[in-house]
Formats: sequence, structure tokens, C-alpha cells
Amino acid sequence: MASDNAEWWRGCVIYQIYPRSFQDTTGDGSGDLRGVASRLVHVASLGVDAVWLSPFFKSPMADMGYDVSDYTAVDPMFGTSEDFDAVVAEAHRLGLKLIIDQVLSHSSDRHEWFVESRTSRDNPRADWYVWADPRPDGTAPNNWLSVFGGPAWEWDATRRQYCMHNFLASQPDLNFHNPEVQDALLETVRFWLERGVDGFRLDTVNYYVHDRWLRSNPPLASSVAGTIPKPIPTSIRSICSTRRSPKTSLSSSVFGRCSTNMRAAPPSVRLATKPARCRRSPPIPAAATSSTCATHSTCLDRNSRPHTCADASKRSRVLSPTAGSAGRFPTTMSFAM
Repeated sequence: MASDNAEWWRGCVIYQIYPRSFQDTTGDGSGDLRGVASRLVHVASLGVDAVWLSPFFKSPMADMGYDVSDYTAVDPMFGTSEDFDAVVAEAHRLGLKLIIDQVLSHSSDRHEWFVESRTSRDNPRADWYVWADPRPDGTAPNNWLSVFGGPAWEWDATRRQYCMHNFLASQPDLNFHNPEVQDALLETVRFWLERGVDGFRLDTVNYYVHDRWLRSNPPLASSVAGTIPKPIPTSIRSICSTRRSPKTSLSSSVFGRCSTNMRAAPPSVRLATKPARCRRSPPIPAAATSSTCATHSTCLDRNSRPHTCADASKRSRVLSPTAGSAGRFPTTMSFAM
């Protein structure tokens, strides 16, 4: 087990808990802090030294809690501050250290700091985020890109400037060059230390500080241009967006197709609001023809798009395994957050 010395974290075994999918005690389909506390005896029995708790802070949940709107408040989805104190007490009773996430490189655009910052260019928090004027032609200040694709800049009509975001547009980057921002963030860290937290996992540390002169990245040398990964395909990016939206349907097949339209997805593949096992539809026979469509509410046309077989005269041939598919049949799945 972890010792009480200051460097206990160097060799300890850490068990990560994502509260939202860990243990639900209220029946609303989402895990909560009471559920975490109730399972710590089992976690301790595994022989781990510490528990790492993923974000439970107040958040609009555009990025599964990594878009914080209040760094010192527990999101009602997970319970109360008293519930968090109970997690700390139970962990320490069992000899476990408690580590929590700190998402300091950016906040949610609903955080009171950002709400004030965007109101004008001379308010007390005007320089708490990374703001910049457009180029003479009105385009973004430089060529920086977001991790999730597209420019790392979002135009704000209220302040009439661009705001930088390394991740989602709703996750504006904090200005770490501003000492006031540093002090405010350290205060939030101190808040959790005083509540009994033993350590922190710092999220996206490599995005804390930006080039204060906002210089564009230089063009790639021809010798390395071929080694740079290609942009993420739109189809993959849409899957990532689906993961960020728990209420969006995720209909998938073994060939990687997905649908994010709740109304188009058949009932068997709509996202459950409570934990559920993955359900698969019966495999479509290899020799399936248009006549087979009558037994399937939704099929795949030759362009791999879902369609409903309503008119026998207009039914498309059901996609059957091709050479090299090893006899795998199209399969639909449902997922629950």
C-alpha cells in the first residue's frame, strides 16, 4: 500500500473511476458519488494504493465533464459536496489515497469567468482568456488548429474578437500568461486540498501556455510533410462528436457505419437512458435479396446508408458479405452511457 511519505505517488497502483458510469444509487441512469463511496471497499480489496476520480465538477457536459463551469462545485448529477466528503472519508478509512482531475487549461464557456470576460475588452476579467483581433481580411489571427479539427479560433460577436480554443469551441482556453489567472486556479487547487484530496491528475498540461505573440506555425518542410498524420476523416470525427453527446443515437455495424439521427434509428439501436447490454440484430443471410428486407425494419443500401423497406418495388438489395469479410454480417448495436 502507499506510504505516507511525500512521494507516495511515484510507485503506487492507481484505480481510475469515471463516476458517471461507475455506480448509480438514485436510479436516474448516471453514476454518482454515493455510488463511488459504496464500492470503495471492493476497490481497496484489489490491492490498489490510490483512486483517481474523473471530473465531477459542475459542467454542461459538452465534453463529459472536461468543460468545467465551476471548479469548486459538485455537479448535481453526481450529488453534493457532502457526498464528496463521504468519498474522501471512506477512501482514507480504507487506507486509499484520493486523486482528482484538474482541468486547468480551459473552462466551459458557461463559467462566470468567461461570461464576464466576453462582455467587453476592459472588464476586470477581459484578459483571463486568449482573445485576439482578426486579420485585416477578417480571418482568424493565425493558422492554429483545434485538437478536434478545424481552426482553434471562434469569432465572438459580443466582444468582436476571436477567442482561442484548443478543444471544443465551448471550451475557451485560459490565459496562463496572466498572473491573476494563475492565482485563481491555484485557489481552486487549494480548495480541494483543504477538503482532504491527496493529489491531482493534471489534464492537458501541454496546452497550458500559448505563444503570447500568436505566431502562425511554420509550413512543413518537404522532408517531413509525408510523416504528418492526415486530418481526421469526417466520419470518424462524427463518431467522436457522438461520444460527447450522451443523448445521441449511436448505430454501428461491423463495417464501421454509424447513424446519429435519433428519428432514423430503429428502436433496437436507440441509446438507452439506463445501463443496458449491447444488443445485436440477427445476422442477415449471405444470400439475402430484396425479398429478405421484409423481415428487417432497417437495412443497408448499396451506398451503406440505412433505409426502411416500405415499398417492395423500391427495395434495395441487402448488403451481403464481400470477399475478405470472413463471413461477417452487418450488425447493429446499442450503447448506454
